[in-house]
Amino acid sequence: MAASTAEAPLDGEPTLSMPSSTTEQTGREAATIPPAEPVVIGPLSAEQVYAVLARNIGEVKHCYQEGLWTNPDLAGLVKVRFVITGDRGVTTATAYDSTIQDAAAESCIEKALRRFRFPEPAGGSVVVVRYPFAPSPVI
Repeated sequence: MAASTAEAPLDGEPTLSMPSSTTEQTGREAATIPPAEPVVIGPLSAEQVYAVLARNIGEVKHCYQEGLWTNPDLAGLVKVRFVITGDRGVTTATAYDSTIQDAAAESCIEKALRRFRFPEPAGGSVVVVRYPFAPSPVI
């Protein structure tokens, strides 16, 4: 993915434009990676992080589908902050600034991210990422 012109920073950090949404659908449900760039602090690129998120969106979709059982109108945005370590794993994942108001779905997304495997950060460094997931029903 090629970088394009910079957009307004999120919380004072630079960002790049990313490609259009990646969506996986089954029936009326969809979990979407919005066309936003991960805010990445550390030696991985936004493109590397985005590729892993897009490849594993099915796990986020599962969390959304589970939430639909108790709340058929579940929709909104879940911003997640997570830390990737030198062993390629996620040590912490925390949902913040969520508009879906569903603690179980938010917790499920946090747990799913902890299972993702990312490229190894250079020198075994730690990488901090912030990303918004936007689960919503298919219209």
